[in-house]
Amino acid sequence: MDLLDLKVIRISTEATDIKTIFLQPADGGSPEYQAGQFLTLLFEFHGLELRRSYSFSTTPGVDPISAITVKRIPNGEISRYLLDHLQPGDTLLSLPPAGRFTLEPMPAPGPIGFATPPAQPALPGTKPPQLFFLAAGSGLVPIFSLIKQALRTKSDITLITQQHEPASTVAGTLAGDNASPERPYPFLSLRPRSLHAHGSFHAPHAGHRCRPY
Repeated sequence: MDLLDLKVIRISTEATDIKTIFLQPADGGSPEYQAGQFLTLLFEFHGLELRRSYSFSTTPGVDPISAITVKRIPNGEISRYLLDHLQPGDTLLSLPPAGRFTLEPMPAPGPIGFATPPAQPALPGTKPPQLFFLAAGSGLVPIFSLIKQALRTKSDITLITQQHEPASTVAGTLAGDNASPERPYPFLSLRPRSLHAHGSFHAPHAGHRCRPY
């Protein structure tokens, strides 16, 4: 199996313990991926090979550059390295994108960093497909990628999600906005009518109400 050398294009600090890492092939190649898939990164640590998998938070045909979103794991050697030491210009060694947590039917997957043909809309007179997503914490990362894919096909989408607290939430930061008790998921406040979202914080700060919306 061919390995990928992926160059870090930029790193976005999303929250106190979350960063999004934007990647492109170091050799100018074009590996393919689908929304909902993941990369398995390879590291050498004390003479041993370690593998860690991280989901794409981007969607082919929607986002021009691919990215993974990483949340710090307590005592996690690899997540700590990625969040504290990785810099733009560094390269990461990875297995090809993998995973069957994808939507069907799908448009042809596109290469990292390149657009794909638009998904085909539902035929006139037919009801759009109904999708239901349930996610919590960093598990929302691949769901966010899938939702962006599904919105291209005019699917009717319901999302129920819960995060720990505003300071460490994945949900709001993936859209490049800050979360707040009133708007825990800013990207959802701009959602089309076909996306029905409900979310809350599990352990809000003092004075913050934990309520669905």
